[in-house]
Amino acid sequence: MRLRRDDVARLTANVQKTAFSDDCRQQSLGQSEYFGWNIQGRWIHATSSGENTLQFSFERTDLDYPYLNDDLNNLNVNYESRRQTSDRNEFYWGGGFQQYTDSADLNRMFSYNPPKSVYRDGDIVARDEWQFIPGRLTGSAGLRLDYNSYGQLDYQPSVRLLYTPDNKQSAWMAVSRAVRAANRVDRDFKGDPGVALADGLPMGLFMYGTNAMRSEVERSVELGYRYQRGQRWSVDGSVYWSYYERLRAIEGSNMPALSFPGGVPTLTASVYTCNCGAGRSYGGEIWGTWQVRTGWRLSPSYSYLNETRWLPSSPYLLYLWDGTPVDLAHQGVLRSQHDLARNLQLDLTGRARSRDEVLYHVPGVFLMDARLAWRPWRTGEFSLTARNLAGRQVMEGFPELQTVAVPIRRTFVVKWTQRF
Repeated sequence: MRLRRDDVARLTANVQKTAFSDDCRQQSLGQSEYFGWNIQGRWIHATSSGENTLQFSFERTDLDYPYLNDDLNNLNVNYESRRQTSDRNEFYWGGGFQQYTDSADLNRMFSYNPPKSVYRDGDIVARDEWQFIPGRLTGSAGLRLDYNSYGQLDYQPSVRLLYTPDNKQSAWMAVSRAVRAANRVDRDFKGDPGVALADGLPMGLFMYGTNAMRSEVERSVELGYRYQRGQRWSVDGSVYWSYYERLRAIEGSNMPALSFPGGVPTLTASVYTCNCGAGRSYGGEIWGTWQVRTGWRLSPSYSYLNETRWLPSSPYLLYLWDGTPVDLAHQGVLRSQHDLARNLQLDLTGRARSRDEVLYHVPGVFLMDARLAWRPWRTGEFSLTARNLAGRQVMEGFPELQTVAVPIRRTFVVKWTQRF
């Protein structure tokens, strides 16, 4: 039995859709639980020439999804130092450390090899800012270096310019390089959805992560403008263009293996993660602030996104995306901040998004959040937040790999903040 390359791509896509997408949509509506807690601390020391800041945070999360159970621990320590070296120059530097551990329960469909992992990352950041024309033109250049447990060194430079012709207007531009570091899914993932029918033939598809995975890279150019009319209202707008390299995808042989277990013809294909994708995106955002009256402010915003991705072509290898991300073209937010009293504040937020028909048929939706904050004294605040007030049972979105996504549910968060 011999298949054309187009047949292999179609069969593989059918198996992915049958084994993952339909099942995900059904099981994601089942019981998904997560529990966690976190602690954060910050120490600030101000001097005559600058400021030093030390931050610490630790977060623990226990996930219980239909496809995966995982215990996560995330430790972060960061130090920042800012110095005013002259009237026109300010220098900033810092360093950080992250330790991320997880322990996942193994299952056939979704697992990690090894099941337990410790990931560490250290970074150094430096940025120099100059006022070329005091009060009019400011520029800055910075660099961040990261080194992680996978033995990878990433660099992220950026250059920015800010022009302020008067006290009502400002314009800025930025050129930067950013990365998304490889993670456990990229390198340690093992997927076995079982055998599914593809065009009448049983076919098994196995997916594996690879240790050769490197960071995804983005190069971007951004432009922005702001106009402020006194204290009553202001409007900001920005546009951007980005190019992506080394995007995560999957590759495998363009011809699956054919065997006859029990006399039944069965196809088997194995695919592996790779940095073989590329893409580009462009879009923009506009947002504003309107001081309706004393103690009441409205902040509307709208964003647009257009994204395209592509893969290489080869007569010997088959390249596929391991999933199509949900890229919502249109999103809007309206936020209201109302001071009911001197120490009592009510925030209301409405979020709207367009429908996505690419793969998962994520619907358009309008969601409402509310937050009530009470400050019994100047340094303390008690708040109650209600997310998704209407209790709409809709999906926020799906990640690139076909794992379950948590539905938005009505959620209440009680928080106490104490500043020293």
